[in-house]
Amino acid sequence: MRFLASIIISFLFSTCLLSQALHFHSDFERKAFEDHSLGNPNYLELLVAASGNSSESDYVLVRSKLDELIDELNTSRFEGYSGSKKIKKIFNLIQEELLMKYQLENQFLEVFKSGKFNCVSSTAVYALLLDNFNIPYQIIEVPEHVYLIAQPDGQSIVMEGTDAQDGYLKLTENVVNRQLGTLVSMKVISEEEMDSPDLGNVIDELYPSESIGLEKLVAIQYYNQSIYDYENEQYLVAYENALKANHLFKNPLYRAMAYSCLGDYLSFRKFDEKDYGEYFATFAGMDTTKTHNDLVESEFHHICYSLLVEDPNKDVVNSIYNNFSSLSNKTLRNDLDFRYNVSMAGYFMGVGYHKDARLSLIKALSYNSENTDALSAFCSNILLGAEAGHFPEMLDTLSKYEEKFPALLGLNKWHDVSANISLVYCYNEMGVGNVSKANDGLSKFEKLMDTYPDIDVMKKNIGVTYCRVALNRYRTSKSQAQAIINKGLSYAPGNPDLIRMQRVFSQ
Repeated sequence: MRFLASIIISFLFSTCLLSQALHFHSDFERKAFEDHSLGNPNYLELLVAASGNSSESDYVLVRSKLDELIDELNTSRFEGYSGSKKIKKIFNLIQEELLMKYQLENQFLEVFKSGKFNCVSSTAVYALLLDNFNIPYQIIEVPEHVYLIAQPDGQSIVMEGTDAQDGYLKLTENVVNRQLGTLVSMKVISEEEMDSPDLGNVIDELYPSESIGLEKLVAIQYYNQSIYDYENEQYLVAYENALKANHLFKNPLYRAMAYSCLGDYLSFRKFDEKDYGEYFATFAGMDTTKTHNDLVESEFHHICYSLLVEDPNKDVVNSIYNNFSSLSNKTLRNDLDFRYNVSMAGYFMGVGYHKDARLSLIKALSYNSENTDALSAFCSNILLGAEAGHFPEMLDTLSKYEEKFPALLGLNKWHDVSANISLVYCYNEMGVGNVSKANDGLSKFEKLMDTYPDIDVMKKNIGVTYCRVALNRYRTSKSQAQAIINKGLSYAPGNPDLIRMQRVFSQ
């Protein structure tokens, strides 16, 4: 996605979740995976399925050609051969009948259709035939390469399909020493290492004792296909193949590949395209780290801004957001819920739906009650609502919101809003003769002003409100009316309305 460049892949290796459902390109592939999941794997089926848009007929073709090779080898004479000679016969027959041309980007099925092969597909063929004749072996995976070591009668014989001349090689002591000598001349290892007690570790690295099975070999096929697809910019198919690789054999490399593929796929999609929301939610559920959460929340922020500000389409935003309902990452879900409601509040404010905006902000603050931006937007909305007459009991409304969101009390803007609303409340209530309520509003206003001297209040509003209160008080006490005017002037020095009223009272 737009933010994937900042991902630390090594960090993702240990944290990606990848529990997504698999999508199959054919019933044949689905059956191969179902058999594997039921504990009855058919590795030939899986190898054929990993080749792409393969089918049952492709499987029959491969099975038939393998059976022909087995029949050609399965003679009484072959049974009498030593283990090493059996290996040589199998190796030579496969080289002559199947492996015609090396191809770096290759899949298992191509061996049987065109004779093209690479180290993975050729190793798979060797393994299948050795399994048929009950000859033990190890499949060895090293960086960017796979090969097989047959182990008949306790021997170790390399079967390397990519090297037709030296691909059949017994690992005798002389062979190992010769290869070690080559490594010294290439300065891969030093003379000192050759003579040190650590030489055994060097040999272990060259000839690993741990091997992979056919299960991982199939996974490598899927992973390789994922790489081919990715390089061809087929990001969704690449993602699905990486998922299948990881399903067969859990591997951080496969998980990271799936993560990157889906992220890049989404980067080239439009927000209103079919299934965008589903895939975005899938991506959101692939990890739980703070880095991932921040990236997803940032991307969703970008989506909301694009679809609610730049080119408004709230229905698309809603359709994307609705896909988050099944997100199990509670921290991320909370962040996305907050972002969605803040964004919708901004949209509603922009089109003049202040009540809807207020409801969205209340929801947003229920997810993050201390977010300064959301609190500030809420303050602005409350002031607009008060001016529009949305709150019959404005002072009670202020108290309820302060109780619900205590962080408001730490916000200067809230004090400004409360003071202005209290002043408006006083003016309105005095105008309809509710003197007690008006006094409550004035009392709250003065308490705020005395507690927070930097409160921002329109001086004109102070003037007209204190004049109205003073006129009401003048009926019973001229001195009290004058005191009220003086109090108003302490908050709004030089206010013309108050000065004019002061002159009237002094006559």
